[in-house]
Formats: sequence, structure tokens, C-alpha cells
Amino acid sequence: MLDKLTFRGVSFAYGDQPIVAQLSFHVARGQFISLIGPSGVGKSTLFRLASGLAEPDAGQILLDGKEQQKRLGRVGYMPQKDLLLPWRTITENAMLPLELKSVPRALARAKVAEQLPLFGLGGCSDAYPDQLSGGMRQRVSLLRATLTGSDLLLLDEPFSALDGITRMEMQDWLLEMWQRLKITILMITHDIEEALVMSDKVFLLTEKPIQKIVEITPPPVSDRRERRHDPRLGPLRREIWRLLIRRAQPQPLPGREA
Repeated sequence: MLDKLTFRGVSFAYGDQPIVAQLSFHVARGQFISLIGPSGVGKSTLFRLASGLAEPDAGQILLDGKEQQKRLGRVGYMPQKDLLLPWRTITENAMLPLELKSVPRALARAKVAEQLPLFGLGGCSDAYPDQLSGGMRQRVSLLRATLTGSDLLLLDEPFSALDGITRMEMQDWLLEMWQRLKITILMITHDIEEALVMSDKVFLLTEKPIQKIVEITPPPVSDRRERRHDPRLGPLRREIWRLLIRRAQPQPLPGREA
């Protein structure tokens, strides 16, 4: 299977602070991957590199097996906040990526109208963002990301602002959309259970600068929603937590015993 996204020896720094150091990994087409790690380790930086919002200082980033120097606009990116424009309707917000590609306004509106029911937004076309719940706003944001035309979506903590019940509902809905649209998803989360329930693999980032990724594979199931009740997740939760806690432990000062 052709890899959808590949980092090959990628390095990146902000000024004199290295964030990524000779990092290599790949994501196969159609996979659902979750990234989890301590705040500030560099998860969002990986997304900025993958989407073309930042360029590596060294190494290669490949899409569909080919190095892409200009990735901006070729990858769907959904930031942590929905960033919907309050003065535009739901339809007009979803149209933005099509407008940026100079799609005629009437055609862009028609394309959005086709997709609204699929995303559970059929009755909201003329509503404004402040008239929608948090979950509905996230659906609009995801629709906008898919309308970039890319089948690779980067989701940066898409459910972090939602209450527990709505969050579980949106997890189930996203899994359904992922299967229906046959897309590749990378999702940043700080929720260990969310990562284990939804993913083909969990990429655990435990060091800064990021030099390697610890891959954890949840047990296979026919319906991922049932993983919430799978006793096999217990040891994986503990292992992820152990690795994260070890990463967070203060290091002894030079010349002193730990």
C-alpha cells in the first residue's frame, strides 16, 4: 500500500531551539493515526510541517510517495479552534477553501449543499456559527477541511472543548465519516482512551526534540466503538501513561545523584 504521508530524516527548529531532529515515520493510505504526548513537545509543529505551513530545515516530506515542496492547500487541516467566521453563514464558511481555489461562487455553494446532509448539517445552511452547538460547529469545520479536496486530514484536538457526552458522540460520528469517505486521518489528542478507541495506531511522542515515535497498536475489533469496553485496553493505557510520566519526571542536576 502506498504511503500517504512520509517524513524522511526531517529536522526543524524555531531559532536556536530544535523541535524535530532527523525524524522518520510513515502513515499508510486510509489509516487513522492519533498523536499523543506532553504539551509543548511539538505535536502541532508536525502538523504545520505536514500541511506546508512550515518547511523543514532538513529532510523530506512526501505525499503519496512524492516529495512535495508546496504542500499548502494540498492537505486538509482542522485547527483546535473551529475558526468559523461569525459574519458568514454555515454554507459561506464551508465554501472558503473552494473560493480560495477560485471555484465560481454558485458552483461552490452547490458543492457545499451536496455535503451538508452527509455531515448532519442539512437544516443549518443559513445559520450562523453562534446559533450552533460546539459539536455542530466542529462538523462545519471538518466539512470545510474536506472541501480542500485532500484525502489527508490533520485534526488538532478537534473535541477538546466538548463535554463528555458530546465528545463520545462526535468520536463515533468521525469514525463513521472516516470509513465512508475513505480518507487518511492524523489526530492530535491528549485523551489516552480517545486515541486507543479510534486509531489504527497511536504515535506516542516522548522526547523533545522529537527524534523517534513510539508506535502502539490497539487490539483489532470489528467495531471500534466497542473498544471502550475492551479489557485489553487497560495494559495499553498503563503503558502510555508510564511513558508519559517518565518523560515528565525532572532530571537530576549535573553532579548530583538522582
